Amino acid sequence: MVGNDNFKCNSSMDTYGYLYNNTFNPVYPAENVSAKDDDNGGYGQFMFSIFLQTMKQYVLVVTTFYQHIAEPFSITVTGLTSLYFSPFNASSKDTKYLGELL
Repeated sequence: MVGNDNFKCNSSMDTYGYLYNNTFNPVYPAENVSAKDDDNGGYGQFMFSIFLQTMKQYVLVVTTFYQHIAEPFSITVTGLTSLYFSPFNASSKDTKYLGELL
C-alpha cells in the first residue's frame, strides 16, 4: 500500500517538529530534513504529512518555541506505513548545545 503518513503533536507547549532522513546532525540542523512544521496542527502544534520509504530510518526531533520549557507531549501518526519508534534522550550537554544552535 502506498500513501502519506501524518504526524501530529499533542501538547500544551508550543512545538516544532523535524523529521530527518536517516540521521540528525546537531551541528548542521538543516541537513537531511525530510519534513518540518511549526503550527499546522493548530494551537501551537506541529503537523505534517510525508511519504515514508520502507526499510529506512527516520529521526523525529521535537523541540519548543520557548527555551527551558519541558512538558509532556504525544505524537499521533496515521497512515499506511508500519512504524516502530525508539526513544532517544539527548544528554544535558547535547540539550544545551541544541538550545544554543536553534
